[in-house]
Amino acid sequence: MSDGFRRVSTAVVMATLACSRAGVPPAATPDADDTPVATPDAALPDRATSSSPDVASAPDLPPLADAQVTAEAPPPSPDAGPAPVPAAVLIYTRADDFVHDSRTAAAMAIKKALAPLGVTATISEDPALISTEKLAPLGAVILIDNTGKPFGNPGTAAIEALGAFVRGGRGLAGIHAASSGYDGVPGYIGLVGGHFKEHPGGVRLGHCQPMGDFPSVAKLPATFSLVDEFYVFDQYRNDNLVDLRCDALGSATKLPIAWHRQEEKGRVFYTALGHGAEEWADPHVLDDHVIPGILWALGRAP
Repeated sequence: MSDGFRRVSTAVVMATLACSRAGVPPAATPDADDTPVATPDAALPDRATSSSPDVASAPDLPPLADAQVTAEAPPPSPDAGPAPVPAAVLIYTRADDFVHDSRTAAAMAIKKALAPLGVTATISEDPALISTEKLAPLGAVILIDNTGKPFGNPGTAAIEALGAFVRGGRGLAGIHAASSGYDGVPGYIGLVGGHFKEHPGGVRLGHCQPMGDFPSVAKLPATFSLVDEFYVFDQYRNDNLVDLRCDALGSATKLPIAWHRQEEKGRVFYTALGHGAEEWADPHVLDDHVIPGILWALGRAP
């Protein structure tokens, strides 16, 4: 093989390798006497300039947002449970029929007992507060001795708002004559859980017995006596869970006097005790019975 042929062959191979590195077509074969020189990278066209067809055809794109380059946050765990119920209550004391003198004593005693437990209470007789908007910031409504039509006549919108409030996950506590409102109105009576029919013997001595270990009776004596009105109910809901029974006049059968019930997502507690003002100074009635029931309605451990 002649020296000239070797030089030509070597030039072709080197030119091909150089082009391979640069990404451009092989250069033309040099003359046999020329020494082949590989084109340095710096001398090649910049691939990021508009002269490159690939880049020129693509629009300028904004940098990826953080959410696109990092993993998305996992959804809330279903075990997290519902949002906590607000620690605020309305104590509603309006009566449109028989007015119990003890309702102020009851309202003040309950408010005072709740304060050190972190629950703020507003006492009012304003029916405008029983509305979807006004109830929204509250954890529970406490009804005390609300005879007649305490939300107004006919009170339909207020009753519906209160029912939706409870069923949506909030609480209702009814005290004494709260079961004596809205005769013949199922929406109200069904929410409380029963309707006052009568109290045979009027104010009298009764003997009571806790049922089970629900918070509103867990601290009460196994049996105890007190002076009160002991209600007989009609339109009583059979799904109420009875917490306290007291003796009926002239009968061995004990009357249901306090109960609780889950109402869809919400909670209802009711007690017929509390007729006399003096009862609200009795720790068995207030601290051991009523306050634990209210706390349960709020979804809080007593």
